Amino acid sequence: MKLSLRARLSLLWLVIVVICTALGVIMHRVYSLGVEAQTARMRDMMQDACETIQRQYTLSTRHQGGSGALDSALAYAVLQAVLRDTPGVEGGIWREHETLEAQFVAYAFPTHAGSEVKKDVPQTERTRLAALARQSLAQRAPLSDSHSFSREAVLTHAQPMLDLSPPLVVWTMARIPLATGAAYDQLRVGLGVLFFFSLASGGVFAIFLMRWSQRFAQLTTALATHSQAHMPDIALTGDVVMGRIVSVVNDVSARLNQAQAAGVQIATEVAVDEWRFDPLHLGRAVENLLSNALQHTPHGGGVHIAVHSHGAYVLLRVSDTGRGVAPEVLPRLFEPFVTNRATGTGLGLALVREIVGAHGGSVQLSTRT
Repeated sequence: MKLSLRARLSLLWLVIVVICTALGVIMHRVYSLGVEAQTARMRDMMQDACETIQRQYTLSTRHQGGSGALDSALAYAVLQAVLRDTPGVEGGIWREHETLEAQFVAYAFPTHAGSEVKKDVPQTERTRLAALARQSLAQRAPLSDSHSFSREAVLTHAQPMLDLSPPLVVWTMARIPLATGAAYDQLRVGLGVLFFFSLASGGVFAIFLMRWSQRFAQLTTALATHSQAHMPDIALTGDVVMGRIVSVVNDVSARLNQAQAAGVQIATEVAVDEWRFDPLHLGRAVENLLSNALQHTPHGGGVHIAVHSHGAYVLLRVSDTGRGVAPEVLPRLFEPFVTNRATGTGLGLALVREIVGAHGGSVQLSTRT
């Protein structure tokens, strides 16, 4: 099934949209993988920090000869020392108590980007931190948790210190930006470019198709408003491809008008379904053959153009009812500057031979008595 120009352009635009969509999905996936890798690295840092805090605090209490009772100042010092090397991570020590405020006995965030030292556990996270710490203590094992919001993901990790009495829980927390930063800005720009390109390509195709349809309508209107008996020259539409079609139609019209003025009948016969050739150059060859036939056909005669399959080749025959070619010219008829007319240049049939030869064919003249 052969598709129309509109269907082909629509299909091409659909392919562009699919490609842009696929690129957008890939870009978003790459960005997501980057966020996932950042999250995994941050989670490892938080776990290592918890282990280091637990180890150093336990050792420090033993070196001081303590009984394992809570030492808030020591806990704060250990938190500050360990978390100073883990950017973006805050942490603290938790204990079981009746009130939520008293459960958080030590807190530090030495890498906080603000101008003031951050000393208090975030109010919005206290309930979740207490629940995670209590669960970790109940299971006697480290636990991790995460909550995603519109612009960030909050990661938390809790690890019980079972060697102390009463047992404590060290926790760490970090925030991963999801919709901010240079990577996200580049992602938005990339997706915007792809979206704009999809719309722009559709607009360009629509404008091209609209203009081409208008010019094609001008051509068909010009052909429909004139009879075949007299076809005037059709004005060029401004389109390159359409201009070639108009030029061919004007050339054919000129030949038909020439044949009508000379009283010559032109008949065509095409028995080939498909034929691949260079339309511009082979059209010039047929035009030269037709012009030559019209010039040698007397009033009331006829010219016949036939196209038939001939094995692996196509046979194109232009015949006329003229007087024929002089015998002395016949052997060299297709050579340059050889002509059968006094006013001829001898180049038309020579050009026909070159064009046909370029198509892998040959040209010859046959006479009938």
